[in-house]
Amino acid sequence: MAMEKLEGLGWISILDVSYNPTVLYVSDSLLFILGWTPEEMVGNPILDYIHLKEHEKAKALIMHALIHDSVASLTYLTMRHKDGHEVVVVSSYNCAYDRVICSGSVAVPGQKARLRSLTANEFVPVTDIPRARYQAMRWGKPIHGDPLPAAMEMAKNPPPVPQMEKRTCVFVNRFTRDSTIYHCTNDLYLNIDDVYEHSFLHYVHPDDEEKVREIINSAKSWNRHGDSATDGGFEYCVFRLFPRGRPLITTPPRPVRANKRRRSRSPPGGRKGQTSPSVQENQGTDRKPTKDGSPEQQASGSLQEVYTMEGVFSAASDGLIIVLREVNGDPSPPVTL
Repeated sequence: MAMEKLEGLGWISILDVSYNPTVLYVSDSLLFILGWTPEEMVGNPILDYIHLKEHEKAKALIMHALIHDSVASLTYLTMRHKDGHEVVVVSSYNCAYDRVICSGSVAVPGQKARLRSLTANEFVPVTDIPRARYQAMRWGKPIHGDPLPAAMEMAKNPPPVPQMEKRTCVFVNRFTRDSTIYHCTNDLYLNIDDVYEHSFLHYVHPDDEEKVREIINSAKSWNRHGDSATDGGFEYCVFRLFPRGRPLITTPPRPVRANKRRRSRSPPGGRKGQTSPSVQENQGTDRKPTKDGSPEQQASGSLQEVYTMEGVFSAASDGLIIVLREVNGDPSPPVTL
């Protein structure tokens, strides 16, 4: 497939946390960009797919990213196509506690590339990209200087891999209206099993939903940053998150008058064990009751655990990446809905 036809395609990958990271997961667009199937790459070191001439600098980049716990970062590097030729790739990387989350797509020069780099928290190119070709004036001399020479020197006697800050990453289906979750990397803030195929917005405080929805739509669009066109840049947002999902909103039962007989616990005309229509309706929603309470105990007005989170949003053609970090490291006081 011609390189110009690959613009807009991007894969997502998960690496373990080490100085020689192994690929744990990679999405399907890898096949179209580099010719490898996900099955061929998973279980192998990512360095096996980076061009040999850039191995030393790539190792230094990995060390720099882990030591500095990098998030919302960009790099350009040269990767090997299965057919033997080289492909210059633009890759994002995010340290997310016990995983490193990456995306990759074919590097395309021009105004979009320059604006994309401006949304990044950090830009550390491995491949030597001509400034005029990519119109990226800060790429030649990053704002904080090029960290790779120092990291290459450190690699001669590498320190232990540091403990990463607590973060969770979720992958969201960008083609669903409700932004359904299809993967969560750990249980720090969300239950891995419970969030699967639930809307990400189900975990967002109602007062923040509109803001988060706008950020998601902006990140998924791939072509806007403020009033300028971009190509898959980063979006940032602070919002409140319910780790167990939004509480069920139920109507409190009316008080029973003293002169009325108590009603049977079974539905009218039913038998023991039969499920009432109201229970069936609750079971048909994606708002599951939590394990430590019935829906009535989770009713409107009850206190729910909520966290103030910083979210970093970025998109690939295979999904939306959301990296979550608790602001200030402490949970917010419970709120009442």
